[in-house]
Amino acid sequence: MKKNREDSREKSAGLNLISVLKKADVETTALIIVSTIVLTAWVYYGKQDAFYRFFPGIQNLKSADFYATIYEYVSAFILMFVLPLVLVSVITKTNIREYGLRAGNVKYGLRFVAIALPVVVLIAFLGSMDKTMINEYPLAKSVIGRPGMFVVIEFFYLIYYISWEFLFRGVMLFSVERVYGPVAAILVQLIPSALVHIGKPASESFGAIIGGLIFGYLAIRTRSFIYPLILHACLGIFTDLFTMLQRLNLI
Repeated sequence: MKKNREDSREKSAGLNLISVLKKADVETTALIIVSTIVLTAWVYYGKQDAFYRFFPGIQNLKSADFYATIYEYVSAFILMFVLPLVLVSVITKTNIREYGLRAGNVKYGLRFVAIALPVVVLIAFLGSMDKTMINEYPLAKSVIGRPGMFVVIEFFYLIYYISWEFLFRGVMLFSVERVYGPVAAILVQLIPSALVHIGKPASESFGAIIGGLIFGYLAIRTRSFIYPLILHACLGIFTDLFTMLQRLNLI
């Protein structure tokens, strides 16, 4: 065993960038690089603070955060859904169904969702009692007490979750799984999906680690990102709802 480890280290030491690239799966490498680029672009140019930089005059509007939040969610859709979708379907010529955009194992998926959904709602409710969560959500504070605007913002929030799950539990997960297996796939998508939560409340950031593992497993098991999407979107939307109700002293 010791000799095998030493041989492995010697082989690794002898590698160079060219040989590594030659041995890499081109499609998987391209998809992971693109996923990393679009995620980084979204963090720097697709979030609320970027909206205020690009449109400084809107900051003075009463509902400025409403438009800034929609910008954040639509930016996620363009960067994390549309661009990877084009890459997968046009450049790599791969059937998009192979990246989780399908019903998959419906029986297992719906059973898992039915069992997990009450837990998700409970987590959202308990989380809404955390002052840091109340201060964070909903992102657009101007929708509080305004049902029509709240429904609109949650619609765009759903679009955001579709984009998020497609990138992490779709493109990243299944591109890695195809070459390196399910364990590596779950771990690879876990790291960025958890790290991008840094700056959020601590409970959410640590919860993202657990969520990344569970959602990654569920996507692999069902061959679809639809079921993680249902749970993740419900968690976010119910968190917005409960934190708003907490602010209004209705719960």
